[in-house]
Parts: sequence; C-alpha cells; structure tokens
Amino acid sequence: MPGTPRNTPFFQRSDWLSFGATTLLALLVYLFTLVPDVGLDNSGVWSTAAAYGGVSSPPGYPLWTLWAWVFTKLLPFSGIAWRVAVSSAVAGALACGVIALMVSRGGAAILEPVPDGQRLKPREEKWLRAICGYVAGMVFGLNGAFWPEAIMVAVWPLSILLLCSVLC
Repeated sequence: MPGTPRNTPFFQRSDWLSFGATTLLALLVYLFTLVPDVGLDNSGVWSTAAAYGGVSSPPGYPLWTLWAWVFTKLLPFSGIAWRVAVSSAVAGALACGVIALMVSRGGAAILEPVPDGQRLKPREEKWLRAICGYVAGMVFGLNGAFWPEAIMVAVWPLSILLLCSVLC
C-alpha cells in the first residue's frame, strides 16, 4: 500500500481476524453437525486404521492416518469414529480459515494500485478485506461438496487443508 512502512508483516491483523473468525465458526458448525458414529463409504476402515496406526486401503494415506491417530489419543471420550470425525472437522475448519486468509490478503494486493483519491479509508479497507475473506471461507466450507466430507470420517478435508497451505 502506498504510504505503508516497508516493515509491515505480509499477513496483517485483518487477515488473521478473517482466518480466526472463519476457522472458529466453521468448526462450530462442523461439530454441531458431526456424524456421531461410523458412516458410509470407508469410514469404518479408516477409523480402525487411525485407531491402530495401520494402513487403511491403498494408497494408505499415511499422513492422514497420523493426523487422525493424534485425535484418537487427544480426545479421551466417545467412540473412535467420532474422534476421527473431529479430526476431519478440524482439518476442514482450518482449510476454510486458510482460504479466508488468502482472500483477505489478496484483497490488499488488489487494492494496492488504486490511487489514494479513490480508495476507502484504511480502516474500511481492512474490514472489507476481513469480511470478504470470511465470506469466501464460509462459502467454501458450507457448500454441498465439502461440508459432508468435513463432518464424517474422510481424508479429503486434510488433503484440502494441505493444498490450501501450499497455495498460501
């Protein structure tokens, strides 16, 4: 931004606000709608693999198995399938948060070349970026393709989180 000191961090406070709000609200929605037990697809096989640190089915999903195994140990209550579903919900919520972070930061890059006379006030720009990031993250998180995967035992939410992290 013109007139901004060079030592400002790449991700600003409004970007992190967007990340935090999106992650928290998506996680709350996912936890309230979480599948309570073994669901469809391969959730039984994946839950067993996560509980014992084993190989589910080819290709095995070793990183996902470690991720889910951690949740089976951190959460000392409820069934294994529910604990593994929580791992999917957390990964999905974090993916939504990273999307919000990227969109909010992208807003700064879009607004940068706008002349000062045509710009919003800095505070308004920050709020605009934060809200746009939040909306983007929640739209992704609550769409009909991702939401069902984030509330049951599935490998896709962690894969999306890793993809978003690489893109970020």
